[in-house]
Amino acid sequence: MVDHERVAALLQAVAASEIMPRFRRLARHDVTEKAPGDVVTVADTAAERELAAGLLAMLPGSVVVGEEAAASDPGILGLLTGEAPVWVIDPIDGTRNFAAGRTPFVSMVALVERGRTIGGWIVDPVAKRTAIAVVARGAFLDAAALCLAPAAQSVSAWRGRFNPGKSGPRRRRSEAIRDRIGRHDLLTSAGATYVEVARGEIDFAIFQNQLLKPWDHLAGALLVTEAGGVAKAPGSGDPYASTLEAGPLLVARSPTVWQEIADIYNQIMD
Repeated sequence: MVDHERVAALLQAVAASEIMPRFRRLARHDVTEKAPGDVVTVADTAAERELAAGLLAMLPGSVVVGEEAAASDPGILGLLTGEAPVWVIDPIDGTRNFAAGRTPFVSMVALVERGRTIGGWIVDPVAKRTAIAVVARGAFLDAAALCLAPAAQSVSAWRGRFNPGKSGPRRRRSEAIRDRIGRHDLLTSAGATYVEVARGEIDFAIFQNQLLKPWDHLAGALLVTEAGGVAKAPGSGDPYASTLEAGPLLVARSPTVWQEIADIYNQIMD
């Protein structure tokens, strides 16, 4: 349907023109809150506007669901269940990092057709890395194929990312996993974390968010699964799709890792 390299080139160009010139140069009035604790910058809105225009021109008859547009009009999420191909845009994933002058942050796009993710793109403009996933055709990082090798046999050698939470089942689940694995780090950018899993740099990640926003997960979940990994809900075992709206979501480099972490996670009941 589309030239995948052309989509990647658009993401790279918009990052170069709208995102990187503003990195560590934002004025106070360039950063606002669209909801309590949920920041947005002028770079987010400018990048989404440019990406939307370019993507719609590439695929006549398609529509766009952008993170910032959905913040203003949640009704556009209904486009994900329509007949037209849908571009799902996260102009800056990791906006809080970006606004604070930190990394990681990435720019992401997914292409959805009748509820199925058929393409995903993740650009890291600081590291200058581009990941592309095409359904049934594989996952690639800077044109090199991604193919996940088996994880270490010992659970104690695994590394994961998750945010532990302050109290309750989420905290207890995190502590149970933390006590079994070798190392854990916090999640600060979903897109960057998906690339880490797809590259085999970490073994799993748990997104414990009550709501799973499609722009945070569609491109990354396709990247991981096309590389040989797994992205499923730990309770039901349902594969991630745009219709899976509620967390948690467990992403792992292999079915073995996914099952082991899911078993630990599910031992702590709500």
